[in-house]
Amino acid sequence: MVDTVKVLGSFATSDHNLLQWTLNVKTSRSTSEHMVLDYAKADYTTIKSELSKTCWSEVLQGDAEQMWSTFRDMLTKLMNTHIPQRIVKEGIKRKPQ
Repeated sequence: MVDTVKVLGSFATSDHNLLQWTLNVKTSRSTSEHMVLDYAKADYTTIKSELSKTCWSEVLQGDAEQMWSTFRDMLTKLMNTHIPQRIVKEGIKRKPQ
């Protein structure tokens, strides 16, 4: 791990010495891939249309937790249907577009 060590001399008027060393370390660059929604290519017109067609007073029933769950599930379904996915590779830097 430590390849060479050199004593460079004393530090000013101190009785301590300066050291210089070479350290050999191997590194690896790992990359991982995962899917993300590509919001730039989403079909917002269809999503808005589907949401505007919804009769919210009929759909949102029960307590706040049940209503939130219903709304979240509905929105998630619309997102998965009308927003394409793309692969993102982490560990690799992309140039700005």
